[in-house]
Amino acid sequence: VGRYGTGRLKGLVFIESLAPSFAKSAGNPTGVDQAGVRGVQQAILDDRFAWLTGLVADFLNLDDYLGKRVSEETVRAIWDAGADASVYATWACPPGWLDDFAADIEGIDVPTLILHGTADRILPIDGQGRRLHAALPSAQYAEIEGGPHVMCVTHAAERNRDLLALLEKYIPAPPGTGIDRPKPSAFPLSGGPSGPLTQASFWNLPPTIWQTPPRNPPTCMTLESN
Repeated sequence: VGRYGTGRLKGLVFIESLAPSFAKSAGNPTGVDQAGVRGVQQAILDDRFAWLTGLVADFLNLDDYLGKRVSEETVRAIWDAGADASVYATWACPPGWLDDFAADIEGIDVPTLILHGTADRILPIDGQGRRLHAALPSAQYAEIEGGPHVMCVTHAAERNRDLLALLEKYIPAPPGTGIDRPKPSAFPLSGGPSGPLTQASFWNLPPTIWQTPPRNPPTCMTLESN
């Protein structure tokens, strides 16, 4: 949005966002400073896999939700995805936490939804979700009670409720298409062999498409050691 504007967007959704800024300040005492960033980067260099284990635990508040809202298998899958990520990209990510998005927020002029969990241990709600809403008061704002940082896993039903309400308001389903299908994205959809996937054709996709996982594995996989 800051670089390209909102001309091609119908709406925006912020989920557990670090905007307007995660940098530590008088207005955001729970934020991170340069020393904190260096500490995280050193932990990644010292033992990236051990650091990742702790990160996933705080992502999902496993002491509260393991075996209740999240399974061991899901935890392993998330850990594996992090372990497979680029070593350099993982190390280079933390400095971005200090970026300031205040100017970008000023340019938002489309319907916007802000979702934040009240139990986010990575981006505390007082310093992030509530500050973002204060900076963008025109946005719809919803707090997910007990939601951790990755509440899309632990609180999917609650998150989907608010997402679908926004999409239904701004991209209503055509008559006669049923009410049990996922709503379309607010963003342009990619095309396929038969041409662009328009909003109308989206709604006419067969119901089985939502239950059919990809059958072919990736054609290329890059593995990196720690």
